Amino acid sequence: MRYGIILKDLTQALETVLDNRLAHLAASTTCVSDRDAFLGLGPYQREREESQTTVRCLVDAVWTVLINHELLGKGKIEEGRMKTVYVAGPFRADSAWGIEENIRWAEQYGLKIAKMGAAPVIPHTMYRFYTGALPDQFWLDATLEVMRHCDAVFMCAGWGQSSGSRGEKAEAERLKMPVFENLEDVRKWLEGSG
Repeated sequence: MRYGIILKDLTQALETVLDNRLAHLAASTTCVSDRDAFLGLGPYQREREESQTTVRCLVDAVWTVLINHELLGKGKIEEGRMKTVYVAGPFRADSAWGIEENIRWAEQYGLKIAKMGAAPVIPHTMYRFYTGALPDQFWLDATLEVMRHCDAVFMCAGWGQSSGSRGEKAEAERLKMPVFENLEDVRKWLEGSG
């Protein structure tokens, strides 16, 4: 499959970049913290593991964009293809744990949507490791762009407390996309549009 090849090539390219960066860092210093030494981690091994997680997240994000762009036809619903449901809900919080709780909440809804037969698009998982890498507005705009390629939007509990989620709902309504606040309505929509 063409997308599998693209994903493999992209992963290899990103891992090569990561390896080169870490080789450069390792050559410049060989400092190992007491904690890392206790855990048996060599110079930059922990950073490499964390960076690999970031690379996997980046690949997931790129893959989602490829799928949305090529297969979803910019939101055009085509007969015989899987519907996509964008999962909107709070992301930002006062602590890293609060953000993680919001991500897990969105993932739980996404799994329930997947069990109904639709592909959940969960921006929380796509951008979770990029907090602080760019201004919040960039990520708010990016998630809106991803949402525009979906067939419908599901609003997680507590969405009204999130300015990002309120913006997503307003944009979805402007585009006349189906917007749901409970899973039973998603199920009925999927049964009626399938």
